[in-house]
Amino acid sequence: MARKLGYWEFDADEIVTCPDCGWSGRAGDYREYYSEVFDVCCMQCDKMLLIVRSLVDIEETREAAAAGNQEAIEMLAKMEAQIADAE
Repeated sequence: MARKLGYWEFDADEIVTCPDCGWSGRAGDYREYYSEVFDVCCMQCDKMLLIVRSLVDIEETREAAAAGNQEAIEMLAKMEAQIADAE
């Protein structure tokens, strides 16, 4: 079964290994995007390895930014600017 992750839990540099055929690769190199998620599948046998929720909310982004995630820090600034512009 594919491992399910939130957006900020995904590490593009993680090496994933297929439990069926043994193939390994960098997770960020094998993403396929859909409307609300993206997945990472084995490049040899097409087994789904990861399902990542690609929609993020501001609270999750604040938590990731507070934990030091540089991408989240940058995204949070943009999100807060959009909120301020909408008010």
